[in-house]
Amino acid sequence: TLHLFPSSKQQWGSSMGMFSSVARGVSLLGLTVFGFFLFSGMAEGEPWLSNRYAQNCASCHSPSRRNVQVKDRRCTLACQGCHTNPNGGGMRNQYGIWNQQRWLRSFHNKSLAKYLRKKGTPAPLKYQKYGKQPKKLSDKREKFAEKFIKNGPKLRAMSTAVYDERHYDRSDKQEHITVQGPGELMERVTSVDPLRKEREDFLYGTGDLRFFYLSRYGGNNESTIFPMAVDVGVRMRPTRRYWSFVVESRFLNSPGNESFDQAFTTGAKVRSAYTILDDLPYATYAMYGLYRPLFGHYTPDHESLGQRLLEFDHSSINHAFSFGGSPNVPFANIHMIMPTSDNTNKDQGFVVNLGGRWVTLGASLMLSYWATENPNGLDRNMWSINIGGKTPIIPVINKFLIVNADVTNFDITDSNNANDKGMVWTTELKLNLWRENYLMFNYANSNVGYSRTASANRKRGNATEIMIGLKSFLIAGTEMEILTIHRDNELLGSKSSEEVLQSQFHIFF
Repeated sequence: TLHLFPSSKQQWGSSMGMFSSVARGVSLLGLTVFGFFLFSGMAEGEPWLSNRYAQNCASCHSPSRRNVQVKDRRCTLACQGCHTNPNGGGMRNQYGIWNQQRWLRSFHNKSLAKYLRKKGTPAPLKYQKYGKQPKKLSDKREKFAEKFIKNGPKLRAMSTAVYDERHYDRSDKQEHITVQGPGELMERVTSVDPLRKEREDFLYGTGDLRFFYLSRYGGNNESTIFPMAVDVGVRMRPTRRYWSFVVESRFLNSPGNESFDQAFTTGAKVRSAYTILDDLPYATYAMYGLYRPLFGHYTPDHESLGQRLLEFDHSSINHAFSFGGSPNVPFANIHMIMPTSDNTNKDQGFVVNLGGRWVTLGASLMLSYWATENPNGLDRNMWSINIGGKTPIIPVINKFLIVNADVTNFDITDSNNANDKGMVWTTELKLNLWRENYLMFNYANSNVGYSRTASANRKRGNATEIMIGLKSFLIAGTEMEILTIHRDNELLGSKSSEEVLQSQFHIFF
């Protein structure tokens, strides 16, 4: 383990004085963190992280890999940069586990990490043993390479979370070198690199647990702290490459059920179950099973305005066959949706996504179209435009802003033949404050009103949602978030407002 950069004391602060109950929420969040600190493990990411880490090659694999032939390239901002599912969400693949264990944290202690199974941040290329390889193809180089091709060189890592990310921004130009064969590639792939792990692990599992504090919920405006959801996923690879089976289960809970056992006894369902062929030429894939197809800007917050209007929630899955690819900047995928044999989901139709992802810019653009019919539920005809990007704010100290914006147009007919049309605009901003700590600002607006009663949802009116808060990744495998939320809603001439303090503690195992 290396000590490459001096540790530094940095202070930051922010004022959120929108609600008098902030202090209470922070206290409850702190108690939750203390109680579950030792259970942190693997992680589940969010789409904005692809923009956040796009310019840091070592955030996905060993520092400064060289490039491969065009048909074999996989370096995109696709969801499979972190997840097993090309549609995003759910259990992580080995690349996502690498990012979570080595980068997505603000603190790292070598002694503690040994017991929590955490890993050190990779050292820059100049400290790696393969960074000292002879440049000319000679007997010395061939002997050096042969030693590493089979098992890989040992990764040299740092003992703290203090690093200069500019040391990983492709300044060494290694990606401009195209290898002439698999041996030349593998001699620079360390023994713990995700590429090797993806091919070695026959079976592995991941999971996560979310605890929530809500200052107000239900008709009585009570406060509650409760375990909201537990996800467990298993991936099996019958072959070293290409073919996988994935099954994920979700245990659901409701606000007010504050006992830990209620997280497992209140309700359970299949989150996904599919087989997939991936890692094919030109980063193509085909998959079949139960899962939620990609559409627009995905957020795990099923209470957000956009998710509520479209009636997508944490239990939404479809029976589908999908294929797609992201050979470089452009990408496309098509999903054929079929009704399930029982009444789980009778949707039938298709979803199409087209767009581009620019790794060197940390930018993305996606156009989505959804068209399904359901005799027992909602007929949806929707389109979405989504953009994302990372822009420097103070380049000298590597401070940046991450932006994700989405506009969705919907035409929805319910089972009573009531037709609702409208649009919802969503903007999410995350300002990097210090290490992996972010100031959040989310704004959403719609030209229809919202109701939790399905027959009254999306009727004449308008709605606005503003979220301000902090998101922190303190140690690997933990995420903490505290938000002040203000909602205004006008529905059929009736106006209402709501203010909520929401805290979330998310652990991954």
